[in-house]
Amino acid sequence: MLKIALKPAKPAIVGRIGPAAYLGLPGNPVASLVSWLILGQAMVGALQGRLHRPHIGYPLPIAAGFARRPGRTEFVPARLVSNKGQEVRAEIIGKGGAAQLRPLALADGLAEIAAECEDLRPGDLIRFHPFSGAFQG
Repeated sequence: MLKIALKPAKPAIVGRIGPAAYLGLPGNPVASLVSWLILGQAMVGALQGRLHRPHIGYPLPIAAGFARRPGRTEFVPARLVSNKGQEVRAEIIGKGGAAQLRPLALADGLAEIAAECEDLRPGDLIRFHPFSGAFQG
């Protein structure tokens, strides 16, 4: 079994059943979306013979602090905000628990927080992946 240090993405399963490729996505909406964008698109691309293009996103400062434990790369719903001509920032709008679709509905994309990062302060940089374009395979 191979483990991936990705949050949220449990329980995602990638494998084969006979000649068929299999991707099992988690039930949590945010975890399911992250699993599809990171694992599913790469898997489908490989099955189609395409080269894998990792999602890069772009750096943005965050608008407010965010508490977390280091250890896994984390993707959380975020929206873009600015205050009267100031730089654009990413506002993290929740972790999107199993029954919480609101953060995804309000989000412009996903904030990617590196595995080694601990608690973030306002102005710290994250990588932002907009839903419009950056995650297209």
